[in-house]
Amino acid sequence: MQKTILIISLIIVLTYTATTYSDQDLMILMEKAQIRGDYQDIVNERSGALISNARELTFYGDQFNNSPLRDAVYDIALNSKGYVKTPVSGKIQLDLLQEYELNTVVIWFYDLQVITYKFKVTLIYPDDSTQDVYSNNAAVGGIYRITFDDSLVKSILIVDISGTQPLQIIKIQAFYAF
Repeated sequence: MQKTILIISLIIVLTYTATTYSDQDLMILMEKAQIRGDYQDIVNERSGALISNARELTFYGDQFNNSPLRDAVYDIALNSKGYVKTPVSGKIQLDLLQEYELNTVVIWFYDLQVITYKFKVTLIYPDDSTQDVYSNNAAVGGIYRITFDDSLVKSILIVDISGTQPLQIIKIQAFYAF
């Protein structure tokens, strides 16, 4: 009998403490969600992100299928269209609509040919300081999920460091992940 009463009282205490938030706690959670882009991809076309050096890049595909920021279904076949290509030693600079707190960037490289990419990912902070958060000298095509410490970011740079092979990117995502 005592065990049953103890278990019931523990359930009541845990239920009560787990569901009570003050108004201030809720406001803090809402502000964090906003600065984290509501925990969604913040570099897609609908979020207002911009490829600021787009004139330096080559976009393969029609106007609906060539942006690495699109949300459309990807239909990639050999020698097909639907990706962006940097010049040799080039870069892609993604300027965000506002400053966001991020900790994850996902890059999908063109992977229907055997290509070795050498690239780095650099974050640009609100005070215009930069930090390299990832570098890879032997990346083959495919999807790369890059995680880093929580950072307030205003721009993201993806830079070709090979000097011989341009970057060919199908999709880019950036978000705050738990």
